[in-house]
Amino acid sequence: TTAQIDAGTAASGLQPLSGTATCGVEVRYLQYSTRAPGGDGARASEAVLVPTGSSAACSGDRPVLLYAHGTAFNKSKNMALVSTDSEASLLMAMYAAQGFIVVAPNYLGYDGTLDWHPWLNAEAQAIDMIDGLRAAKAHLAAAGGTKASAKLLITGYSQGGHVAMATHRALERDYGGEFTV
Repeated sequence: TTAQIDAGTAASGLQPLSGTATCGVEVRYLQYSTRAPGGDGARASEAVLVPTGSSAACSGDRPVLLYAHGTAFNKSKNMALVSTDSEASLLMAMYAAQGFIVVAPNYLGYDGTLDWHPWLNAEAQAIDMIDGLRAAKAHLAAAGGTKASAKLLITGYSQGGHVAMATHRALERDYGGEFTV
């Protein structure tokens, strides 16, 4: 709820930067199919943080933020765990609670997927991110309610900065008719 988000941002000192929450946030955990670097099919997972509430900023067609997380040394990393993952809770407060639909793939190799992670393999990670974006958009369309608009922002932190740039490059090169950044 907005009250829970505001309590968390006030307690952490983030609220002067994030502002108060305009929207509540529904956290959805999705699994989707993607490809491993060798081309084999693989299962991946992601968080989809969906704004909720009656404000115009929280419903209808919402802009999408595709987020690439930083390097994690714990292979159980899961961006849907907003109550225990500080990176995920920051995304929730800064973006989803302000009206963005946040799509945050966990990357192959995290959250019980591959036994290894294709770290800094730009092409593999871009494919994973794009497949996650497709899965989130299909899920939102099927679920009804809050919908993904055509507005897309890609960003990331640390390793995620590399992944975000690789994803943008792949979208421009291979998916121009499907996505516009």
